[in-house]
Amino acid sequence: GRYLVLLPAVLVYIVYVNLLFIARHWFEQGITPAVFGMWWVHVLLFCLAGFFVMLQAGWRVRRKS
Repeated sequence: GRYLVLLPAVLVYIVYVNLLFIARHWFEQGITPAVFGMWWVHVLLFCLAGFFVMLQAGWRVRRKS
């Protein structure tokens, strides 16, 4: 019903939190360099949010036929 529109937001939040935990683990283990830290997760989510905002605003990619 009316709460079904919250499902994508909840799924994005779950993925975001899991990526933060993975990034922290990788940082603690030394897999990711200190330069990247955990900022890449925030940048990734910011780009994804910007993409969704552009789609919501009616932005579409026009393909040449």
